[in-house]
Amino acid sequence: MTFILLTAAGQSFGQDGGYFIVKRALDAGIFDFDRIRREPLRVFYDEEADREFEKRLKADSELSAIFEEYYQNEPDGEIHILRELEAYEYYPDHGIAMLIGGHGYVSAFDVNRRIYVWGSPQFTWYSPSQRYRLTGLRFDGAIDYCLEERVDGEYVCLGRVDFGNHVSPRQCYWVDDETIYYLQERKRNDGTPYWLGYEGRFERVR
Repeated sequence: MTFILLTAAGQSFGQDGGYFIVKRALDAGIFDFDRIRREPLRVFYDEEADREFEKRLKADSELSAIFEEYYQNEPDGEIHILRELEAYEYYPDHGIAMLIGGHGYVSAFDVNRRIYVWGSPQFTWYSPSQRYRLTGLRFDGAIDYCLEERVDGEYVCLGRVDFGNHVSPRQCYWVDDETIYYLQERKRNDGTPYWLGYEGRFERVR
């Protein structure tokens, strides 16, 4: 069996390779909805997100230098500011800006640490010990996931995660540091959706 790993432009994945999910369906009633994260996320979208991101840039000259370029217009000599990346989501409490470029590629940027990171707070779930987290980046209509490990206080991407058949898990939570439970949408014969609970474990791609 061949496992295809999705990629998104401009991202760094650390170690080579990735993980696929070994899963099994859960019996009815096993999935615990009380364990789903209910943390409120303060987030700005679209034009409002870019305005808030612009405010952050104006307040930090070192940060603005990463994204803004200055050029002089001819023949009047007027100075203009050019920024190629726009924020389409901005999470002020997490300091994460989701950015999109002219070619449609997306990326996540930590404005506090001034580095590119993997994933949106909207698609991030932590293991009980906080040693691991699963984080996702929505790209081209799908969500690309990465398994990260906490090393010296920072999360490092161990590899991309393939759930198979372009599956994007919903209502995910960690049972322990090796196991996640998640819901997966299925279709009845008449096309109406329903959800099944699965147990998933990470296995390294060889």
